[in-house]
Amino acid sequence: MACVLFNIAALWSQIAASENTHDAEGVKRASSAFQRAAGIFSQLSTMEGFTRSDDLSENVCRGLECLMLAQAQECFFMTAVQEKMKKKTLAKLAQGSVANYSEALTLLSPTLTETSTSMFKAKSNGFLTNITVKTAAMKSQAFCMRAREHQEQSEFGPGVARLKQANEAVKNAISVGGPKVDPVFQRTLKALESQLSRELQAAENDNDRAYMDIVPNEDKLTPIPEMMLVKKQEFNPFDDTLYPADDPKLFSWILPKEQKTAVDELNNERTEFANAQVRKVNDAIRDARAKLQSLGLPGRVEAVSKPDGLPSEVLNKSKLFRNDGGLKGLDTTLQTLSSFRLRFKQELAQLKEALDNELRADQEGRTHFQGDWDLRPSSEMQANLRRQQDQYVSTIEQASLSDEHLRSRIDQSRVELSFLELTEDELARNIPSLQGPDMSSSPTVKKLQDLLAQLESRITDIEKGVQDLRSRILKQDIVALAGQTKGNFIPTAFKSNAMSTYRNWAEQLNQSDMDILLAEIRVSSSALTQEQQSQSRALEQRSNAISRLNKAYNTFADMAKRLQEGLHFYSGYERSFDVHQKQVRDFCESRRIQTKIRMEELSTRLAGFSIGSDGSQPPDLPPR
Repeated sequence: MACVLFNIAALWSQIAASENTHDAEGVKRASSAFQRAAGIFSQLSTMEGFTRSDDLSENVCRGLECLMLAQAQECFFMTAVQEKMKKKTLAKLAQGSVANYSEALTLLSPTLTETSTSMFKAKSNGFLTNITVKTAAMKSQAFCMRAREHQEQSEFGPGVARLKQANEAVKNAISVGGPKVDPVFQRTLKALESQLSRELQAAENDNDRAYMDIVPNEDKLTPIPEMMLVKKQEFNPFDDTLYPADDPKLFSWILPKEQKTAVDELNNERTEFANAQVRKVNDAIRDARAKLQSLGLPGRVEAVSKPDGLPSEVLNKSKLFRNDGGLKGLDTTLQTLSSFRLRFKQELAQLKEALDNELRADQEGRTHFQGDWDLRPSSEMQANLRRQQDQYVSTIEQASLSDEHLRSRIDQSRVELSFLELTEDELARNIPSLQGPDMSSSPTVKKLQDLLAQLESRITDIEKGVQDLRSRILKQDIVALAGQTKGNFIPTAFKSNAMSTYRNWAEQLNQSDMDILLAEIRVSSSALTQEQQSQSRALEQRSNAISRLNKAYNTFADMAKRLQEGLHFYSGYERSFDVHQKQVRDFCESRRIQTKIRMEELSTRLAGFSIGSDGSQPPDLPPR
């Protein structure tokens, strides 16, 4: 009975781990499944009437209970981040997960490191290492959220101190993990380290230059309180509220080969369509900003709205640039993209080599044993994997071109971007003041300000709209859609109908009003030019200086956005590629075993025939 319960708890944990944590409902289901597993492990820790092995010792069961609760709490933290809860709440939730991970490590370490009979023995070191890494990673999240809370409350010194703690914790997680940690999680940690490093550098720079707040020592910082939102759920074998037994979607992912192929093809097609809509909108926004720059806007308006000193918009953009890491931050993200690209190219080459070796082994067996080699030809079995391989190679080559184009743009823009890294005094010296009548209250200036604000608001709405469109397209459950098809399944009709729906959704994203606003801005800009004749020279110098900074910031924002799109692309590519990589490795390993067994069978048979037709041993040879 104890073994059955242990396996049910393990199954609940596997169900939780298989949920899609990029989906809010998936995160909630995962948390609930982890809490169910915790309830069973808790029951096992107090259960009597059986002889406990090391695997079922009280400490191991209690430790696994804490481990399940830690992961359930982490799910709540992920949901809270997505819902943009207060930083104070996020820090407490993360700390609650830390407490459970730490308790799990304390309970599990003695048994898993000392026992010689535990089923964990072969992997216990890696198992405990992963818990240690998760503890450090969640500590880093707690410190980071606490740091951001300090910054929101203008407590800049404590904010720097907390960011130092967060950096130290994530670095510790990376160093402890090494090869024993899942590569995907390892890369997530490195991305977090890069982000925290940029935040710390920006916070230290701001504090040193402007706030000069005292940075307290670690022992002066108050402990972060815990907020526990999870608890063990008592085991009920008849409870099917999370996954109803009669749910028609329970096995909807199992499809016939024809439908599975159509779903895979549609997934590729819709992904390209969704990304094309994002590119189309981004191109339209860049074109709109280029038209504004050709009119000297918004620099000309900012120049007269505050005729002397630094416009607040310029200061804010300079600060945002530095807070995001500046040029160094762009270079760091670009290097991250490069490391992703190189890794995938290397792994694709390794997979190709594995398929080539398997094909070669099959051909050698076929050549050596002729008609007796009755395994299905590898060339047929590899066909689909080879097609997938070609698609992954083609995709990564296209990504390489995009990355190199982005690198070239950054290199060409370094001089103009460097102006955004200037201090407030340095910026003030580069922007001359106006002399003459004050035009800040001019109706034309006011109208232009209003039109520019409307345009920026519309751009924000369009950007959000196209991201929502992309998410809506990619989140549609096309597996269930294929499974619901009645009668004969026609792949072309299935894909055509789906794409027609996506195109209808895309048509609802209207951008025409952006062109209307640009036309009105052009008219008002001409009127402003007429009003500014008396200040033409001084205004031109001030406007040009502000426009140069605005252009630099727009260039930075565009490149930062493209870099984030690159990270998002590689993240999605990685999830898909990991599945392909596993398929290739599983196929090659399975065929290796089949080939080995068949070779041994045929070799034994041939050896038997060489001994004698009746299978008897030949007589001994006479001595020399």
